[in-house]
Amino acid sequence: MVGGPSDIRDVIRLAAFIYGAIASTLAAVGVVVALVAGVTGLVPLLAAAVAGAVAAVPGAWLAARALHGPPQDGR
Repeated sequence: MVGGPSDIRDVIRLAAFIYGAIASTLAAVGVVVALVAGVTGLVPLLAAAVAGAVAAVPGAWLAARALHGPPQDGR
């Protein structure tokens, strides 16, 4: 079966593995952008970090699909 459950599990596992690197990077970028924009206070800076971590979810999925390659057909 092309693109079967095994391929999806592999991509999810790879995405979970690289999510940490992508999320921490985007969270830090969000905080730096907020600081450069003159934002002060704990809540706005935490919101910028959370926004970066949330933005990393589709980024990790797309990166994992690109790294995994095309679906295997078992041949």
